[in-house]
Amino acid sequence: MEKYTIKKFILPILIILFLIIGTKIKAADGDTLKIRTIEFGQTKYGKYIFPLKSERFERILMNYKLKCPCGEWDYIANVFVEQYYAPSFRINYRVQDTAGFMLDTSWNYTARIVGGNLVVDSTPKPQVWIKFYNDFNFPTKATDSMLVWQEYYRYSFDALGNKIDSTLVPADSALYLTKKRVYFTDSVTITDKYEIFRYITPYGNNLSLGAGFNWIIDITDFEPFLHDTVFINAPNGQEDLELTFDFIKGVPTRDVVRIEKIYDVFANYNKNFEKSVPPKQINFSNEDKMARLKIIQTGHAMNEYDGCAEFCKKQAFVKINGIQRYDNFIWRDDCGRNPVYPQGGTWNLMRSNWCPGAEVRYYDYELTPYIINGQTDTIDYDMEYYDAPIQGSGYVNPEWRITGYVITYSNPNFNNDAALVNIISPNDNKFFNRFNPIVNGPVVVIRNTGGIPLTSLDIEYGIVGGNTGSFRWTGNLKITDTAIVILPNFDWGDNRITNRKFFAEVSNPNGVIDEYTPNNRIETSFKDVPTYYNDLIIEYATNKYAKDQYNYTLRNLDGSFNYFRDNMDDYTTYRDTFNLSDGEYEFVFRNVLGYGINHWFFRDNQGWGAGYVKFINRGRTISFNGDFGTEIFHQFRVAPKPEILVSTDSLTFGNVKVNESKFMSFDIYPLNGKGIEISKVQIIFGDKKGFFVTSTDPPIGEIPVHIDSGSKMTVNIEFKPPKIGQLNSTLSIFNNDEINSPFVVKLTGTGTDPNSVEENKNQELILDILKNPFSDNTSIQFGNDDIISSNASIDLYNSIGQLVMKLFNGKIDGLQSINLSANELNSGLFYLTLTMNSRTLTKPLVVMK
Repeated sequence: MEKYTIKKFILPILIILFLIIGTKIKAADGDTLKIRTIEFGQTKYGKYIFPLKSERFERILMNYKLKCPCGEWDYIANVFVEQYYAPSFRINYRVQDTAGFMLDTSWNYTARIVGGNLVVDSTPKPQVWIKFYNDFNFPTKATDSMLVWQEYYRYSFDALGNKIDSTLVPADSALYLTKKRVYFTDSVTITDKYEIFRYITPYGNNLSLGAGFNWIIDITDFEPFLHDTVFINAPNGQEDLELTFDFIKGVPTRDVVRIEKIYDVFANYNKNFEKSVPPKQINFSNEDKMARLKIIQTGHAMNEYDGCAEFCKKQAFVKINGIQRYDNFIWRDDCGRNPVYPQGGTWNLMRSNWCPGAEVRYYDYELTPYIINGQTDTIDYDMEYYDAPIQGSGYVNPEWRITGYVITYSNPNFNNDAALVNIISPNDNKFFNRFNPIVNGPVVVIRNTGGIPLTSLDIEYGIVGGNTGSFRWTGNLKITDTAIVILPNFDWGDNRITNRKFFAEVSNPNGVIDEYTPNNRIETSFKDVPTYYNDLIIEYATNKYAKDQYNYTLRNLDGSFNYFRDNMDDYTTYRDTFNLSDGEYEFVFRNVLGYGINHWFFRDNQGWGAGYVKFINRGRTISFNGDFGTEIFHQFRVAPKPEILVSTDSLTFGNVKVNESKFMSFDIYPLNGKGIEISKVQIIFGDKKGFFVTSTDPPIGEIPVHIDSGSKMTVNIEFKPPKIGQLNSTLSIFNNDEINSPFVVKLTGTGTDPNSVEENKNQELILDILKNPFSDNTSIQFGNDDIISSNASIDLYNSIGQLVMKLFNGKIDGLQSINLSANELNSGLFYLTLTMNSRTLTKPLVVMK
């Protein structure tokens, strides 16, 4: 909202956003020439050197990149190309297209009654200065001047002195303005300003744009303005701006012949709107083979009646030679999916073709079918009739801000040509963050860049250097029309983890060879989706009007599972628990009104309260931003994740004489087939307590060690007590198990008097599993080094502490071995517990069948 009062707006939302997607000149990116004009921290206008007019470009893209500090309110920002001209003459310092004048005196006439008689007085009118500018080298330096009179009316009066008639005394000379293009501006020059882009700034409270947020805009239609010396003016009183132009070398779909600006108005929206935007006569020459009407339009201000023109959905009409050819709503209903979110204001409300923190989209109307080159046609742009009162204090006149161009072109340069315009997903570009990351079918944008309607197209896509898929699209696209294509899923393969580069490439338009291939392929980098454990809790708390706003879907993308939840109660906390099978999933939590679940305006001003949405996955919490607008879109994978298994959670060294050493070891295993990565094994302040890591096998270097399933890492520990008494420390194992990193092993030992001759009778318990993990059989050795007979028991527990079986219970002398078969056990994690001499020792055991 542009600093106006909000009443209420209960509006539906539905669309997928898809396409916008000192002078420095440098060639880069293969066939792309980049020209940086405005730098962060510099003034937002200047003179810049662009490519020569003789150079040809397939497309011209403008990178409009903003970063904070960001202003509090949403304001209009623009990018203008300015052209300057020296006039051939000026009258009283003003420029006129034509000027009639006379060398003889022009007169003012007044009548008065004197003694009952009519007396008409005539007095000379003021003269005007005409200054002429005809110096080729100094075109704004006056070369001559003259004082003249302008044409006037001679009046007739009745007997009472009232004007009853007039006769025009015409000028006897005339001037017609000519303009000379110059590349500077001063008090004499004429400025022609061409708006090539409009943007509405975001609500900046608590907003961060990081290192910069970039909008990529196709401005190829303005190619005639972007050659040689170009003056750019990009007013934006809030955010810091960096402006870069990408000139992609090649052949365009059709060459731009000329641009004619027909509208540049701030038009009040009332019954007199048509007077502000009148029909225009356009002369199409023989070179104008094709044409387009290009409109930049936004609605601003609002009345109390229906929120017009900012918040009202109104229809526009295009008439050509009196016949309506197009109609279109000037409306944007996807503000709730704005990638710049959340913002401080009402960023998510639908508006008249704009959203705070978003580009203003062009409306393009193809004129070609309805005009004939070499003749004059009438173009009439109009809005639906509107004449509502303003009403209420604080409301103002609604207005439309409209810039309109007629752009003419050559014939198409190709008959059968198609272009890949963009890859929406997978793509880690922040502009597409509402649709990424993904784990299923990619989404691309195609365009017909040939003169023949596009009815079929082959699309190949996949991981660069990895697995690919293919799809044949069918449809019907006229020249420059675009289509969003959702491609079938394909086998992404494991290399999506290491090579996160995706490509898509089009070919065979209409089943024939593509006539121009440089626009066929795009590559993107992407982020992989998160992986979760099977047990998932979706916890969410609603606020007011929950039944009218919220629903969510959780589904397996293979179609085997689809859960839908709606009809939620107000101010209620829900915990929906799922045990998901391995696979690929999509979670979409929706607010059908577009207000999120914790928007400041409805929370603080309307008393709705705050809600939230989060995942809980084995103790880990994944919280989603409650000010999400229309929806939370989240795809993920359910699969085994790296999990660590350590043969013990404690090492007890017993009694060791001061400054003597005792060595013990333990093993690290992966719990499943994903393996485990060990990046560091560390004892904090271990030297002060006498504990040292002497080695690991395999050794750990700068790069984490990956332990495959069936392998292990052995960690060797030395205890060398520096003093008498019990000493404790902890060893941390840093790894890629997201729940158990670091895994902590407790270290305990007692330093004894080195001069003591007392024999250490505190024998350590021994529990060794010879093969762990195992899939068939393993051997378990247990006991101690004491030859005295002792009672011992071996118990096997599952992962939740339930006794599975008793493996041994009896007397032993020293060490004893038993065998354990996997036939009696399911795959999974178990624990072996040795109890002997009132002491216990527990170690994990993994069965992997």
